[in-house]
Amino acid sequence: MNNQFCLRTVRIISILILSALLLSGCLGNNSRPASYYLLTADKSLEIIAARSEKPPAILIRAVHIPDYLDRKQIVTRQSAHGLMVSDQHRWGGRFRKNIGRVLSTNLSHYLTGASVAVSPHSQPINADYLLEISIQVFEQLENGLVMLTVDWYLIDAESLESVSFGKENISSETAIPENNYHAIVASMSRALDMLAHKIAYVVSQQNR
Repeated sequence: MNNQFCLRTVRIISILILSALLLSGCLGNNSRPASYYLLTADKSLEIIAARSEKPPAILIRAVHIPDYLDRKQIVTRQSAHGLMVSDQHRWGGRFRKNIGRVLSTNLSHYLTGASVAVSPHSQPINADYLLEISIQVFEQLENGLVMLTVDWYLIDAESLESVSFGKENISSETAIPENNYHAIVASMSRALDMLAHKIAYVVSQQNR
């Protein structure tokens, strides 16, 4: 009697395990592969005329982003208090580092001849200015607009004193349909382009 009960129990457990494996296999086969995205340097605005014979050297010392954005998945806002974290749409690298690289490329473009690097940098750079970026919002909002809210600080590399700072609220001109991640990322790239252009203008005024 006990042996029969044990055999029956083993069969039931085996059937449950096999069913679970088959179900997970079916779900895995039906799941779509994730899409990956990168922010890119837009460089679509006017180059700023040099006001000094010596182009500036800038080190982007830090890029700070909120914890909820510091992840592989792309985050969008569904409501004032709700976020959508997409497993199907991911960044093709560290989001914070991608922001730093794009800002560096854009600044180099708008400040002709300028040397711009992102810390940590493989080669030592004799910087004239240090730049710190502190992002509060950088995502598509519930109204479909992409918003970048950021504080930035330009610091004299020798004295370590702040020479300028700004608070920017950069928004896309039109709403983007939900789940159009290609358009969302492109709009985010344009926002970084506008931020770099604003900072480049301030640097050009300092570097006379």
